Amino acid sequence: AFGLKDTRGNELLPVKYAKIEYDYILAAFLVREGKKAGIYKVGQGFLLNCEYDKVTTVTQYNSTHANGGYTLVKKGKVYGLYYTGNNAGWRILPDKYEIIAWLKNNYFSFKQDGLWGVIRNDNKIMVPAEFESLSSKMGYIESAISIGFKENKAFIIENDGAVRPLTQNEAESEIKYL
Repeated sequence: AFGLKDTRGNELLPVKYAKIEYDYILAAFLVREGKKAGIYKVGQGFLLNCEYDKVTTVTQYNSTHANGGYTLVKKGKVYGLYYTGNNAGWRILPDKYEIIAWLKNNYFSFKQDGLWGVIRNDNKIMVPAEFESLSSKMGYIESAISIGFKENKAFIIENDGAVRPLTQNEAESEIKYL
């Protein structure tokens, strides 16, 4: 069992946890109690109690803030997005999405009822769940969030949420870039 003390020897967390590890991106400790996980931040206490099945740091996020980051949180069969920096809190509640995955800064894909859509980190849906799959492998087409696929066709999802067909030239350029 593990616990946590500050530099003066004061107990921050009692010796009862299965695992405690510091996450530099989140600027917080990932804490495991039995099979459940939570997030603890010195000076603030538990941001998330140990009641979640999975807590995964979003390592791709490019943050200019050294005091926190994003984490994907699974509870039961649904995922949410939590931020540990200034104004820490839920950005996307873990109440309806089967999966949430990073696409690019501030944008995430989500799966709902077997289809994929795009959501911002402030919980604004940019594109509803209508795609069979989404790709974050953007290289040549910098002005877009993602490439979406449905009914054997490819679409560009623009930064403003507009959806349009992928042109042959764009597809060829994207393949060359990769």
